[in-house]
Amino acid sequence: MRDNGQLRRECPATLLTYALTGSNIAMTEKRDAPRLTIGAPIRFRMHNDNQIAQGVVVDMSRTGILLESDHELELGTVINAEIHEEHNGAILRFSGVIVRIEQTGVRSTRYGCRFERAGEN
Repeated sequence: MRDNGQLRRECPATLLTYALTGSNIAMTEKRDAPRLTIGAPIRFRMHNDNQIAQGVVVDMSRTGILLESDHELELGTVINAEIHEEHNGAILRFSGVIVRIEQTGVRSTRYGCRFERAGEN
């Protein structure tokens, strides 16, 4: 991913959009933090834990992500995560806090995760 000096100051959603498409996409929703549907795989672990869990990023905004996983998380849990873009190898790494939990089925749960810190590779 090329760095024109601006990208490193952008929000994680802009970084991932750039990684997935090669260009910045304007998000047109009328909300403070518009969401971009992603559907990308995510790997994460709880802070200070080496066990790696997996899930799918449902959508992303400049403030956080909605992820779906069968791994159980609690409100306030800090996670360290990686989203891998399969086509060009870009990786978005971030830390976040679970701020919302939605039961979606017997084995799957959706978690709202607010970004705390992000970077890219």
